[in-house]
Amino acid sequence: EVIERLLRRFPRLLVLDLHSFGVDLGADVILGDRRGRTASEKEVARLERAFSGQGFLVRRNERFTGGWTIRRFAGHDRVDAVQIELDRRCYLRLDPPPYPDPPPRGDFDGTERRLRRALEEVVTEG
Repeated sequence: EVIERLLRRFPRLLVLDLHSFGVDLGADVILGDRRGRTASEKEVARLERAFSGQGFLVRRNERFTGGWTIRRFAGHDRVDAVQIELDRRCYLRLDPPPYPDPPPRGDFDGTERRLRRALEEVVTEG
């Protein structure tokens, strides 16, 4: 219902499903579009440029290709849906693992600023 209501107001939608991961995968951000099935190349490239422009190392569809939310909301030809995975090491200090205590904050505020700038660029560019 929300998607249909928004499509009556806007010509296209970009749905972002945000997650994080805590193992070293050689990237800061992994974009998942079900290997090109849930978002146009143009939209994924815009996201990749925006995150890269903020200094994030970006990969596509490596380990995380997009889960249930992406599959569910990408069923419309005017909806691009992308899963965004962020390495927790960008904002938490995980080495060595602090468990069972909560992990200490890393550069949370700096990472938040970079993420906001990247997403603002995608929104204003589109």
